[in-house]
Amino acid sequence: GFDVLLKAMQDLPDHYLWLGGAGPLEQDLKALAFTLGIAERVRFLGWVDDPAPLFAAADVFICSSRHEPFGNIIIESWLHSTPIIAAASEGPVSLIEDAKTGLMVPNEDAAALSTAIRKLRGDLALMERLAVAGRKRYEDAFTEEQVVRQYLDLFERLIG
Repeated sequence: GFDVLLKAMQDLPDHYLWLGGAGPLEQDLKALAFTLGIAERVRFLGWVDDPAPLFAAADVFICSSRHEPFGNIIIESWLHSTPIIAAASEGPVSLIEDAKTGLMVPNEDAAALSTAIRKLRGDLALMERLAVAGRKRYEDAFTEEQVVRQYLDLFERLIG
């Protein structure tokens, strides 16, 4: 869904986008950014071994994935208290409570994505609420202690 995110950037002339990762679509995405006239505001960072500094520097994390089965990146965003906007693919829909732990937009909808980004960036109180609620959701369900406890509970139910 990075192509959708790049299209959304056309409506956000005062925003910059950092894309971490590498893959077979990188050259196509760079060409699309150039074609859309936004290449000077998009940074292709390549593979990132430790994304923590990027989360710390980012104002907003965007998950524009068309298909995101679970959503580890959602949990990472919450871990780092970074407010999130996500396309309504499987993982984000199952994890995010819209307008409480993140903002959801329809899949494949660049206009809705740019509107959500503009809304969030224009409302610092909302950004803070989403960051705090996301971090709480992480602490309640996804810390190592919580995940191990859930596995042990599952094993106990299966055995017992």
